[in-house]
Amino acid sequence: MSNPHRPSSGASANRHSNAPGGASRNEAFLMVGPNFKVGKKIGSGNFGELRLGKNIYNNEHVAVKLEPLKSRAPQLHLEFRFYSELGTSEGIPQIFYFGPTHKYNALPENFLIGRQTTRRQHIIHIIDFGLAKEYIDKDTGKHIPYREHKSLTGTARYMSINTHLGKEQSRRDDLEALGHMFMYFLRGSLPWQGLKADNLKERYQKIGDTKRATPIEVLCEGFPEELASYLRYVRGLDFYQDPDYAFLRSLFTELMAKNGWSCDWDFDWLSRQEQTGTPVSGGADADAKARHGPSTQKVISSMAFDQVGGGDAAGAGQTSRQPIAAAGADAGGDQEADEVGSGEAKCCFFRRRRRAGKKAQEQQQQRAAAGKSRADQHLHAPLA
Repeated sequence: MSNPHRPSSGASANRHSNAPGGASRNEAFLMVGPNFKVGKKIGSGNFGELRLGKNIYNNEHVAVKLEPLKSRAPQLHLEFRFYSELGTSEGIPQIFYFGPTHKYNALPENFLIGRQTTRRQHIIHIIDFGLAKEYIDKDTGKHIPYREHKSLTGTARYMSINTHLGKEQSRRDDLEALGHMFMYFLRGSLPWQGLKADNLKERYQKIGDTKRATPIEVLCEGFPEELASYLRYVRGLDFYQDPDYAFLRSLFTELMAKNGWSCDWDFDWLSRQEQTGTPVSGGADADAKARHGPSTQKVISSMAFDQVGGGDAAGAGQTSRQPIAAAGADAGGDQEADEVGSGEAKCCFFRRRRRAGKKAQEQQQQRAAAGKSRADQHLHAPLA
């Protein structure tokens, strides 16, 4: 992958295209920079909106993420900075940042499968670093200090127990959240999903209490012991401690060797793509679901650390730098939100359908006209 492009001075909001292909000048749509045409909405949340985009010069599809220009906690510029820091690492998508634009608002999933038929189709890409922060202070070169009484930030379904307790997050918390996601995919659900409460604050408290009360042996029952070993190790880490990543990797490489498995890069989703012709979202394994019964929530590909979503349909969750009460107010009502922050949808790359005649054109023009009244936005376009 090439290095992310540096921010441009701004993004254009053209009402027509001069692109090849004879696009009509009367066709109303939003252009981002010189290349990207903004299409249909494919996700939304408290931070903004996610839209499908297309490079008008090579027909390559992209995810276009936008947020309100007047956001109280803007994150896109921070997210772009983290993508730039990660650079060309495998599994990091290419990013274009365009700064302020107009007329829309928008957000992506955090773990995406590489595009079908490309050399990256076997790679899981990590995206959405809106709430990321360095654990080493760049000014002092030292580890960030331990703090308590922190507001809840992240996805309640997956976040670490210490995060529920209001403790500052470090590397150990990311690893624990990853372990919870491993079990989510294997089991199809987690014991702390589907809990009922009168408000979000009480709900998050119940989720944390249930996590603490669920023994690792019970959570990992019926699955390889290496998963329980992983969780025991990461939960036992000190705030400042350097995780032994080699040991953690060895748990799984040795498990593969013990079972006679080899890394042939022939993953389940590749064969499914061949059968369906479209990318599929990563869900829980069907056999695991059969063993453990139906999930209390719809199994989707969300592995987001930083999402909040309402109920089973939204699946993933929200993100917020604000206290729980504020996040609850934003989420609203009796939504079944496991997470704190802003909901997101699976970022897939679909072919755009052709419009079916004059009526469809009129509907698209009406939608574009309605978009003109929306708040100004910040925008970038991640390319998986």
